[in-house]
Amino acid sequence: AELAAQRAQAVYATSPALVGALRALGAPAPQLWRPALRRANWESLTLGTGMNTRPRVLWFDEGDTPSWFTALVNETAEEVSWIIVEQPGASYEGEVTRLPRHLDEALWARDLAGLAPHVLLRPAGKAALGDCYFTLLAAAAGAHLILDQRLDTPASLPAERLGQAASLWKSRLLCAVKDLRGTLASGKATREAALALPSVEELPTPWAQPQALLEAAQ
Repeated sequence: AELAAQRAQAVYATSPALVGALRALGAPAPQLWRPALRRANWESLTLGTGMNTRPRVLWFDEGDTPSWFTALVNETAEEVSWIIVEQPGASYEGEVTRLPRHLDEALWARDLAGLAPHVLLRPAGKAALGDCYFTLLAAAAGAHLILDQRLDTPASLPAERLGQAASLWKSRLLCAVKDLRGTLASGKATREAALALPSVEELPTPWAQPQALLEAAQ
């Protein structure tokens, strides 16, 4: 990783924490490029409310899981339905809906619109290097956001940002579940804010620009 970072002609990172990590590897002037969604994938979706089912909670297993998180899932299994985006090779206890990782954003939009999660729970372990892409996906699907405060998040997205105490996460989740109508209203506002952010069409990735590619080839 150090060799690749040091020899790169240009270095981009998708979160401020990753900028710092790459700088520590000796990368020359890492540039921050925050992820964006392709608005066309999301704006025409009709999302369900799920008022007649148990509240659905979405979690992306990013491989940086706090030690207390498995207990939280088990302790709330009767109150909520868990949707877990799988980490390759990981196993999960209990009755959960498993969602594969996609490389195509249109597939994320299809699956998340169909599942219509009410809440995104996004804790982080020691690293907290993650960028905002998973948060944007859940926001565009109309989920209420409960996030580790260290993770990079667009300021315009309504979200609860928490520290690392397990008790606080459980408390906030159960509050969101108890006030499901309020959570749905929050999710609607979050979706609107997510779709108001600049999209990929408006902010294309800098390394994918024809002129940049041409200069790199030369």
